[in-house]
Amino acid sequence: MTRLVVRYSVWKNSVLAGICGGFVLAWLSTLSAHSPAVLGFRVAGLFFASGAALFGCRTFDRRPLVIFDANGITAPRASIGFIPWSEIRETRIRYLGRVDTIQVIPDDPAEWVGKLSPVRQVLWRWFPGFRMITFQLQNMDVPTTAIVETLSELPAAKPVKI
Repeated sequence: MTRLVVRYSVWKNSVLAGICGGFVLAWLSTLSAHSPAVLGFRVAGLFFASGAALFGCRTFDRRPLVIFDANGITAPRASIGFIPWSEIRETRIRYLGRVDTIQVIPDDPAEWVGKLSPVRQVLWRWFPGFRMITFQLQNMDVPTTAIVETLSELPAAKPVKI
């Protein structure tokens, strides 16, 4: 059986961490030249520092984000955990520029509300169009085309490309 493990890409995240780190170094080198009252300058420095920290952590984090196999979809980091194919109505791959998403639409959305974050619970209750579980594929080590191929090989996945 085909099993696909999706993790953060080491090289993509290390490049982004390096770029953000370069901006932070440039910010630190010009910090004394500007007035301390310039709020925008401080906010920009904090923005790039947080980006360097985020992408730096993702560089060394090798835990799987999503696992696709014959049994279903496993999200070890998410609160939903394991979703068997028998409880999935359809899966969609949505191409949105450089950040692709996998949308999983369950057969019974009410069954999954308790496992979602509080924000997602509110969205599921107020907006029926948001009743899906999404996985963002930003800076992953597996291309989206490989995920589409894996989902099309699994008979229970029922993939739909959007």
